[in-house]
Amino acid sequence: MNEPKPDSCDDSFHGSPLFQVFIDCAKELRSFLTRRLGCAEVAADLVQDTYIRLATRPDPDVHANPRALVFRVAANLATDHSRKQRLRDTYDGGTLDDLAVPSLVPAPDAELTAQQDHALLKQAIARLPEKRRTVFLLRMAQGLPYDQIASRVGISVSAVEKHMSQAIVHCRTYVERHHGAGDD
Repeated sequence: MNEPKPDSCDDSFHGSPLFQVFIDCAKELRSFLTRRLGCAEVAADLVQDTYIRLATRPDPDVHANPRALVFRVAANLATDHSRKQRLRDTYDGGTLDDLAVPSLVPAPDAELTAQQDHALLKQAIARLPEKRRTVFLLRMAQGLPYDQIASRVGISVSAVEKHMSQAIVHCRTYVERHHGAGDD
């Protein structure tokens, strides 16, 4: 890594004891960060970030222990970097190449099966007794609640429930029994 250049910041920092301490311990700082992070390249970047943080402090001349400040700023940057890396690792969804996107178009065999099931369901409904078919269609096609169906057909809500239950069983049984019968 190239150490930060003294001309890359304002002169008040370059004349400060903090700048001199940073320059004196830059290699040690890099070793410290490399051990802490396990990556020399990231450590080099954080040494430069440390320089920037120190150079942009409002008062670079007032520090009781400049060396401790340099290492504390670097340690804080390393901690921030580690947190961000853990978040990236946790929420990384991979690359677009790794992403398998299912097609929204149904498979040809699934579409054919759905068409066959629909035709069988229509046949099953046609075979229902008239009142049961009316109750079933009012509920399934028009979405009416049981009490409205009862009043429209002139039967009790309990009778509507029974008709619906029997219609559902009939349709399911009919479709299951006849499904695939045309394949033979």
